[in-house]
Amino acid sequence: MGNTLIILGNGFDLDLGFRTSYGAFMESQEFRNFQEATYLGKYLSDEQNKSKTWIDIEKELSKYCLEINQSGLMTSMKTYGRKLLHQEYESLKDALKKYLRKETSRDYRLDSSSNALRLLYQIEENSSNRIVTFNYTELVENISSNAFASYNHNLLHVHGSLLAEDDIVFGVEDDVVLPKEHAFLYKAYSKYKQTQTFAKWLSEAHNIIFYGYSLGDTDKQYFASFFKDLCRYNNSNRKIVFYHYGDAAYHDLKWQLLSFTDRQLSALEMYNDVQFLDCSKKGSLPSIR
Repeated sequence: MGNTLIILGNGFDLDLGFRTSYGAFMESQEFRNFQEATYLGKYLSDEQNKSKTWIDIEKELSKYCLEINQSGLMTSMKTYGRKLLHQEYESLKDALKKYLRKETSRDYRLDSSSNALRLLYQIEENSSNRIVTFNYTELVENISSNAFASYNHNLLHVHGSLLAEDDIVFGVEDDVVLPKEHAFLYKAYSKYKQTQTFAKWLSEAHNIIFYGYSLGDTDKQYFASFFKDLCRYNNSNRKIVFYHYGDAAYHDLKWQLLSFTDRQLSALEMYNDVQFLDCSKKGSLPSIR
């Protein structure tokens, strides 16, 4: 397929065999060092222990901000609130970047049965395709031998990257209410966010493939208006493919699309070629119809 946009989430990196989740990061030495040295690290660790599963670190940042002025917090945090939080926020970013660099540069033989790998090799066969990744890692560049790279204008890191000249876009979404002194936590404040180019590529693509991307609540800002526009007949309706991992992920995607389309999912599927393909079986990437 020509003129195709592939949108990658963290499931892509995970399927390749790399431990790039927040949960894995919180088990790392990099996070333990951060935890021992900061109030924010201790808070995140406590929240992780309470949940007994994984936590979304970015969502926890907003909760932490709201607790800073409450009684019971350490005197120094209340006294040096904004300055100290900013320092700890930057330290958290540095720890995450250090962990991801180490994890994705370790000696590791890629699994040839990885469906993520198969997808990437299929994409390379057509030069008119583009990739948008919400991941910070440089795995796409490395695996494709830079056939896909920012300087080729066919790869976009929407939320920044681990490259030395770049930075990661890490923080909270616009709909979170924070005091002005903590505005640096908004992703929108980052100069590395590439949303304008992403919107352009999305509008130009005839075929759109999602892989390892779950369409969470925080993704509405990127896709809600796009999907709603596709809920009516016009000359630019698309082929939209969602690769998902098992039945639970399929139902989650359907539920999110119902929300993103203002409960017009049937119209989206009527006027577009929407496909849901289960890629949970290792070494068997379903073909796009």
